[in-house]
Amino acid sequence: MESLLLSEFVNTTGAEPGLARDLLEDQRWDLQAAIQAFDYLQGLVPAPLPPAARAADGQTAGNGAAKLQRALAVEMPPADHKLGRGISRATDNVRLVSEARSTLARGGLSGPPAAGQLDEAPDHTFLLPDTARFEEGFRCFVEDDLVDRATLVSLEQAGRLNWWARAGVCPPLWPLTTSGDGNCLLHAASLGMWGFHDRLLTLRKALRPCMTSGPHVAAFRRRWRWQVAQQNTEAGLVYSEEEWEREWVNVITLSSSDPRQNGLEGSHEEEPARPDASLSVYESLEEIHVLVLAHILRRPIIVIADVTMKDVHGQPLAPIPFGGVYLPLEVPPADCHCSPLALTFDAGHFSALVAMAPEPATDSAAAEPARYAAPAVIPVTDADGVLLPIQFVVDPGPEVAWEKDQVDPVVQARLTLQPQHKLSLLREYLDVVELPLDGSASPRPPPRSPPPARQYKHHEDMIKNYLTSARARYAELERAG
Repeated sequence: MESLLLSEFVNTTGAEPGLARDLLEDQRWDLQAAIQAFDYLQGLVPAPLPPAARAADGQTAGNGAAKLQRALAVEMPPADHKLGRGISRATDNVRLVSEARSTLARGGLSGPPAAGQLDEAPDHTFLLPDTARFEEGFRCFVEDDLVDRATLVSLEQAGRLNWWARAGVCPPLWPLTTSGDGNCLLHAASLGMWGFHDRLLTLRKALRPCMTSGPHVAAFRRRWRWQVAQQNTEAGLVYSEEEWEREWVNVITLSSSDPRQNGLEGSHEEEPARPDASLSVYESLEEIHVLVLAHILRRPIIVIADVTMKDVHGQPLAPIPFGGVYLPLEVPPADCHCSPLALTFDAGHFSALVAMAPEPATDSAAAEPARYAAPAVIPVTDADGVLLPIQFVVDPGPEVAWEKDQVDPVVQARLTLQPQHKLSLLREYLDVVELPLDGSASPRPPPRSPPPARQYKHHEDMIKNYLTSARARYAELERAG
């Protein structure tokens, strides 16, 4: 039912799936109310009432829709919906998270501000509490509170996520509920490392300087143009030099940390009052921004995504280009953190992808056979054993003759990496371990021992505070129910 509503919303409004899903969720899958919320974001109609108020007075939403070339993922929580969700929202965590965000914002960037480089490569990895130790009701409550169920189900059904757990290779990974305000890429990265959203835009503010005045600007542009040119060739498109210039300027513009202006561009009509003046919407980001983020963090990023978006009948509509491995190729491997940051991309939306913290071993647990052949890892192949694509892996070099080389099959063949070369490159930046899919043998260790996942210094306190808050909310629901 939800997929049908999502498809109908996209067909009616022309919105991107990520924005469509966020609006439908926030309007409790009321299609007409979500369309009215969409129209409000474009400055076409007054602000929609929250679901509770709409139910009280029986109002219905309008049917108008605006077609957009580009839409945004928007978080529009009604007053009674989702405000208590998330680890950082626990009352006792507000101070911890606020201090942590401020510390990162003050000291996160080093050297000249234009460099867009962090002082140190963040090697933190956020872990969920092991919910298997909770009673069934509370376990479901916590998982519903923190896990993005729609993404989990969608990617598991597509065979892209947790196929390794079903094969008994390693534990499942969990996509975290992540805000959809156009900044979901940076929110997801922040959640995956520190357990809280990028509300102060610390990571977002590093993107544009890194793309305009950092040391790798020319290489970013070459890698981007080469990959996009190959995609255009497959689609039968050819850009002029003027079009390439406009496209790159647009890529830079999208990276801005300034909120997108609400309302219709060029309109002189007074903008309707916003229900939440603090709500900001940012431009949605593209694959090249993931590559730039990997360089800012000096850390590989692995994005789990389906390869095509499908309609309600399961027929492919359009390719999804985000999935794959993003390596900080312009930074020497020795200067990078080898544990990847894992994200998902589904329905136009990024989410952090994390493991659950294993419980300390006990004598009884030690006597039980291990359920998985290895601890939490993320495969660099799909379920068929094919390596995930390495995004923007080709830099044709400063001497490239674009009009000739990007269509020359000899040059393309010379620059195309074979699977063995890709695997070798992955081993330079990642600790790759070979795992038997049938669980019949011990995993073959990587050439170097990876350091254990390092949690942010307030990780334990944040989890403890969250669980205390969640217990109270769960008890309240049980009393009310």
